[in-house]
Amino acid sequence: MDKCARFLGVVAALMGASLLSVAADDEKKDNKEVVEAIKKQADDITRKDWTAVSRQGEAIAKNHELMDIMNLMKLRRIDKEKGIVGGVGIGTKPEAIKPDGIEAKIISLTKTPMGLAKLSKEAADLIRMAEMSAAIASATVHQCPVEKKMGDKDPAEWKRLMQKMHGTSLDLIDALKKKDPNDVKKASNGLYSTCTECHKIFRDDK
Repeated sequence: MDKCARFLGVVAALMGASLLSVAADDEKKDNKEVVEAIKKQADDITRKDWTAVSRQGEAIAKNHELMDIMNLMKLRRIDKEKGIVGGVGIGTKPEAIKPDGIEAKIISLTKTPMGLAKLSKEAADLIRMAEMSAAIASATVHQCPVEKKMGDKDPAEWKRLMQKMHGTSLDLIDALKKKDPNDVKKASNGLYSTCTECHKIFRDDK
């Protein structure tokens, strides 16, 4: 009986490990799929207007959860055990540009204006960051956390703020293309204020 119990215990442990592995693989697959969907959407951000991109974003919203999309704005970092984790980051090489996360980088851009040399070096990657921000808004506009007005939380306000996030992301793109540090700082403040305005109303983890 003891041997049988130990055998069954080993089998159960192996099955549990296997299930955890499958769950981790599924999570990686889901993350890869949402990243690719938002990247593809970002390719159209400066070529199409809000009506067109938000219509495209509806398909992304149906296939992916709100938090999975929003989490793309988190810091990207290198974990010794898991490899690259977190959001999509800035640029192709993890941690080459710091902070390496959309939200964190936007916040950093609201502070002291970047030096012109650094701005020129990072401009292309920061433009892509802003395109991703606008793409995220074009999908999440369809994913209000509440179905009807609940106190300050209102689906109409959610839609307004997501469209504003898209618009202020485009403002940042324009400023980055001009490579004017003060304009970049001003546009970053506009985008970040939109984010904080939304967080004050809709985030429950404050």
